[in-house]
Amino acid sequence: MEALRERLAEATDSVSQARLRRIIAQQERNARNRQAWDEDLDLPESPGEKRKRDDPKQRPREQIFADIERDLREEEVRQKCEAELRRCAEALCQSEAEKRRVEADRRAKLREKLRREHEQRERERRQREQRSNPTYPPVPRVRQPAVAIPLNTITDWRQHVALAFTNYSAMQVFPAPPAAPCGKPECHLTRELRTLEACKCNIQACIRRAGLVSKTQLKSERLKWHPDRFAACPEGKREQFAKMGREVFVVVDGMFQGEEGGRCAGFDGK
Repeated sequence: MEALRERLAEATDSVSQARLRRIIAQQERNARNRQAWDEDLDLPESPGEKRKRDDPKQRPREQIFADIERDLREEEVRQKCEAELRRCAEALCQSEAEKRRVEADRRAKLREKLRREHEQRERERRQREQRSNPTYPPVPRVRQPAVAIPLNTITDWRQHVALAFTNYSAMQVFPAPPAAPCGKPECHLTRELRTLEACKCNIQACIRRAGLVSKTQLKSERLKWHPDRFAACPEGKREQFAKMGREVFVVVDGMFQGEEGGRCAGFDGK
């Protein structure tokens, strides 16, 4: 009884207060009835009361009150269960809504990531196309006069070549062909693409003036400049020497194949 009164004092909504008041009033009546019943038991039992007590169809008042109290307790439990079910349903709805929101955010981020990756690939593709198809300024009409390379310079270069190619692993200085101003505009345009200062015209002139004109001589000469030969060079110079050798190899190979102008070292030598 005291616990019910404490709950009544703590209750805030009117529905709970009314229900608790009914329960308290009912229990108070039950207590009074039990007390009256106990007092009646002390009195002499009349024949009619004895018959009534022995009749199974007659339920004692205590049983009636107990049934009422049980019904009230069951109603309270039912209401609690319904409230708990409603709370669980609301929590489930909130959880599902949160899951849908998280999934939508994940998909939006994925779409944004794919879009950025696609744009990055497009930019890289355009850059590759621009690098593979560079645009050059108009070829100047005024051509600079070509300057012949002195024969003694070519002779010194051939001696350097013979000495350097004797042992590739000991090569410290690349035997670069001598260079001189060239009158062809395309040689000026490809200067930034070349590793060597000498253009293809310089290389061709040096090869011809060195007396390398036959197929056999050109075949032997081009093998000396093949990039694979420079794999034996010191590690710190290997890559640079291979690029330089490729530029000479491309021009000599073009002469060996019978191409009058050779192939441009700035493009085919990359």
